[in-house]
Amino acid sequence: MARTLYFLRAVALCSTLTWQAPALATSEGADATTPPPAPAPADGSRVSLNWKDVPLWVDVMARAGNEETATHVCSDDASPDSGDCRYAAWRNSLPSLRNLPAIERVNAVQTAINRLPYVSDRQNWSMSDRWATPAEMFARGGDCEDYALTKYFALRELGFPDGAIDAGQ
Repeated sequence: MARTLYFLRAVALCSTLTWQAPALATSEGADATTPPPAPAPADGSRVSLNWKDVPLWVDVMARAGNEETATHVCSDDASPDSGDCRYAAWRNSLPSLRNLPAIERVNAVQTAINRLPYVSDRQNWSMSDRWATPAEMFARGGDCEDYALTKYFALRELGFPDGAIDAGQ
């Protein structure tokens, strides 16, 4: 439940996911590879959670869990620009990012995900709100929550705990 509440806060802010290392250096003895807890919003604002989003979270977690256990390959007859091939390449690149410093992992995730096209839920799914899994995001693009979700799943897979992933900073 804590993970659900935390992510709903991130989605409510609906911006880029960020991580801030303590001065991005170890001069003060801080370990720049270990992300700190997420900071509070700079303006002191509070986020109201919309409980109608809980079913969306439960649904996308189930669908994304199935993706994580699946094997992702680019078939010989598929275009390298197809969503399946882009997602397979992305999934296959994640292990090579694990040993990078934290800020480099974050930058790699930001760069890759921000290249995906913005497409509204209405255009993509003919409905007002649907949260896409990472594979769906790579295949079809997505809206704000889909960017946040795709970054969230990638950063979690790269070893960042929930408390180190925040939105809107």
